[in-house]
Amino acid sequence: MAYFDRSGKSLLPTPYRKLGAFADSIFTSLRVGRVKNSLGYGKLTVVLDGPVPSSQNPNPNNAAGNRSSEIECQMLLPYFSQKPAEAAGADPTNFEDSQTASGSAFPAPQPGTFGLIALAEDNLNIGFWLGAFPEPGIGNNIPDFATREYVGGSDEEMSELASTVGLPAGEMVKSSQDGSIAQEKYKNPVHPFARTLRTQGLLVDTVRGQTSSSAKREAPSRVLGFNTPGATGTSTYLNPDGTERTVTHLGGHTFTMDDGDLNGRNNLVRFRSSKGGQFLIHDTEEIIYIATQNGNAWIEMTSDGKIDVYARDSVSIHSTADFNFRADRDINLEAGRNLNLKSVERLHIEGETTEFLAQSTFQIDARGSFDLSATDTRLLVGNLSVQSENIDITNKLNFKAKSSNLDLQTFYGITASAGTGIEIKTANTANQVWINNYNPGRTYEKGQSVIFANQFYRALSKTTAPGPAQAPIPPSPGLYWELIPPAIPTVPHPNLVLDTNPLGKVQISSFSDVNVQSVTGKIDVRATQNIHMDGLQIRLNEGAAGISDLAVIATPSTLLEPKPTTTLGLKALSLFTNPTTDPDADWASTSYLTTESTNSIMRRIPQHEPWSLHEGADKEGTSKYSTDREAE
Repeated sequence: MAYFDRSGKSLLPTPYRKLGAFADSIFTSLRVGRVKNSLGYGKLTVVLDGPVPSSQNPNPNNAAGNRSSEIECQMLLPYFSQKPAEAAGADPTNFEDSQTASGSAFPAPQPGTFGLIALAEDNLNIGFWLGAFPEPGIGNNIPDFATREYVGGSDEEMSELASTVGLPAGEMVKSSQDGSIAQEKYKNPVHPFARTLRTQGLLVDTVRGQTSSSAKREAPSRVLGFNTPGATGTSTYLNPDGTERTVTHLGGHTFTMDDGDLNGRNNLVRFRSSKGGQFLIHDTEEIIYIATQNGNAWIEMTSDGKIDVYARDSVSIHSTADFNFRADRDINLEAGRNLNLKSVERLHIEGETTEFLAQSTFQIDARGSFDLSATDTRLLVGNLSVQSENIDITNKLNFKAKSSNLDLQTFYGITASAGTGIEIKTANTANQVWINNYNPGRTYEKGQSVIFANQFYRALSKTTAPGPAQAPIPPSPGLYWELIPPAIPTVPHPNLVLDTNPLGKVQISSFSDVNVQSVTGKIDVRATQNIHMDGLQIRLNEGAAGISDLAVIATPSTLLEPKPTTTLGLKALSLFTNPTTDPDADWASTSYLTTESTNSIMRRIPQHEPWSLHEGADKEGTSKYSTDREAE
């Protein structure tokens, strides 16, 4: 209880010692009053309706008495608790000595609000504001800014707020209603909050944006909630004393618990700030939705188990321990610019099949050891360059190499050792045949080369025909392929030539026989100095039978079949078309939807609202199967 003294208005609560003066008061009078002014700390100046009985006693501290209909009232709170004064201490530096309190806080009713006041039968100056009641027709903005079909605004405003589902509307303009039409068909002015919804991209979204939650929606009402007045507008009202006060409030924060309309729609709990930031639990759509004031970041959790996140700027996560991420199906990561992965220590990538596709350059830089282990290793490159200090190759079975020309050069010597013999054969025309390595079922990318019909071809572009068929195009000079000119022989003759230059010698040493044979020609031996021949016997011109063994004819090498890296080559990931929005675009003409789209490895990319791929907008199209990128 509080004591009010008009001769000395105070914002302080009634001193404890004075409460006893009113302990015996009996509050038997209930009066309707209208708020004139707010004095702060729950105190109101109220003008009572109707006559004031003269039998009521004046203010005991005011000798002149108080016979006016204007009194001061204290607002009652639905909940308040405090530590008794007699239980408090006396030390202002010790929190434990303070009168701790808890309870609810409400803004004072706006001047002009009607309410019910309880008066003491023996003292007109003791009044309590029990509560307010709305005028008939008021309540469209309680507890939220509900949508109306009949909304008024300037032509420019209505054009900017283009909506097919109505607009958030303010309260009625009573003086504009002459009774000629049904009350619900009179236009209410568009609410300023409509511009906030437009900025967020939620102006035509009746789930996350606009709402039907209003005290006037049905009777009895299925809505429980409240909202704050919000900032003041520009319109003013002239007080009796000649001063002006602002009288329009633009709407503040809202809290709504709505059991839904008679059809079960709009069943929700919503916390929403005056600028549009909200936390929504929507039981009708079975979603939880959190969004920022301008819509540049939002999170949605759905009944099917999806969590969609959108951020116009960055998403940053930091853990001082582990960050564990698992998907029982696929993990799809895509960067519009760069994808950077770094580990301070070990980076481990493991998979049943591991594929790397570089559309342009692929680089590996190992600044320590580099180990490559595989059961089969194949390289298909345009040019291969290897630089090393030492190259050691150990091959358990056969080692084969084929080239148009082979140029082997060393700074010093060449040492060759064979477990059995060494055969060298020249003029083998079979070596000039190339076996095809072109695969007709494979798509080749720009720059890749193949062997086809004993010729080399290089792809000029992706070798598939345009259109849905995407049929592979075989090698042929034209738009897709070009001929690679054949190599020019660096040794045009078929001879076997040994040349040591002026400083070298040719030495042949054998523990057995040395056979020199020309099958169809002659043998010329020439020296600028002496020719020395030494043996147990030297025999000349004795016929073939005199030669111990004819020279062995060298065996031609086996033709090699080049192999591509894989049977069909590595295919790029398939792309899916995603709609995009632009919150900087003109809402009236585009609703933030752009003519451009994003081609992505993902089937759904959250966008700034309005996003057309919310689960509730298309249950079948956003199902677990439909969002599987591997599904046909």
